[in-house]
Amino acid sequence: MYYEVVYGYSLIFDPSEPSYYKALCIKHLGTTFKGHFFGTSDYEVSVYVPGNKSWTSCCCFSPPYGMRFDSGVFWNGGIHWIGEYSSVYFDAKSEEVVVKNMPPRPQGYCSEKIRYFGEWGGHLQLIQVQSLYAKKFNVLELDKDTWKWSVKYRVHLARLISAFPEIVKQTSYGAQYAFSILSVIRGESEEDSVLLLTIPGKVVAYNLVLKTAKVVRELPGEIGDTLRFNHVCAYQYAESLIPVKDWTIHPK
Repeated sequence: MYYEVVYGYSLIFDPSEPSYYKALCIKHLGTTFKGHFFGTSDYEVSVYVPGNKSWTSCCCFSPPYGMRFDSGVFWNGGIHWIGEYSSVYFDAKSEEVVVKNMPPRPQGYCSEKIRYFGEWGGHLQLIQVQSLYAKKFNVLELDKDTWKWSVKYRVHLARLISAFPEIVKQTSYGAQYAFSILSVIRGESEEDSVLLLTIPGKVVAYNLVLKTAKVVRELPGEIGDTLRFNHVCAYQYAESLIPVKDWTIHPK
């Protein structure tokens, strides 16, 4: 029996063009036999545009090894997904899929080195780490013209740890640092750019240029004692008078 497994949904939406959007669905194609799914190498991209009565299949592709499609980021006219070694880009206008190489992975024993991937103010940023609790790392930025990643900020959280010693957790493996990265926020000027973090009990904005930190919000109770938030839990807020409608049609 022919079968499809949905691997992720994404929304193509530009706040500067609030009346325009597309919904995107990534499906893995395959067959079932005696209750087991046998996937092919093909993934299908389906698109829904307001006004249409159904989803439209626009292309198929074979994704690189280790790709995930549950947290796509919209930037430069398309949706980007990343894996440890490759990235996939879906162009909203041409409705084509392009596979790109990721920047070299930092050396270290950590298997999952991607700590942050997101967009702010027209800039696409990536943070890779040597270890899960690394306090030193680089913020990379992708160039729109060359499609090359370069280092935008070099981060060392020594001052942040000094100001908030509760970040340090002593374990049998040594000192580890309890923080999660929510967002990289580019300011109107370089000195306004911050790294938004959660630490035990607080949300903190760490200035990437001045190396200063301030508490943005206290986290009460059980929420403050857990670090279960990361960049895929944080969503940018954009004001719009145009509601997104017609979500009653599901891909088939």
